[in-house]
Amino acid sequence: MRSPTYAAALHRVIAELEILDAVISARKNGMTWGRNGEMLGISGEAARQKYGKLIAA
Repeated sequence: MRSPTYAAALHRVIAELEILDAVISARKNGMTWGRNGEMLGISGEAARQKYGKLIAA
């Protein structure tokens, strides 16, 4: 049996991948980093720093 901590960590990874997929889609459709950041509750610069390098990879 897996621990609740393991399950929570797995859910977190899945959520981060879903967010990354949404950001990729939004950027392809012309959404600015500023708007992406606003939707995520962070600054546009923070969104660019966190997801920009993943999208460029």
